[in-house]
Amino acid sequence: MPVLAFYPAPKPLVLIISVADDIDYREIEMDASSALLMTLGAAALLISWVLLLIASFNEDYAWGLFSLLLPPAGYTYGLFRLDKASQSILLAVLGWTLIYLGW
Repeated sequence: MPVLAFYPAPKPLVLIISVADDIDYREIEMDASSALLMTLGAAALLISWVLLLIASFNEDYAWGLFSLLLPPAGYTYGLFRLDKASQSILLAVLGWTLIYLGW
């Protein structure tokens, strides 16, 4: 004879609704400024990478491919060839500084 098992009914879901009075508006301003700083920093890093690609491809095809496929190797190239890639390195430092300030 089969044994019937009775399981308890599932509990109803409870939704928690936040009240608008609980929002700290100073925190929202900090979030917006952090997002802005991080976005500007990421844009500066992207532009510096493109500048580094241009400089490295003008120097040598192999360095251009290394910079394209392995960006840290490209920045290492830029550190050793500051006469040709100084703009790119300075823009990358600015980008990392903006990201750090936005963090």
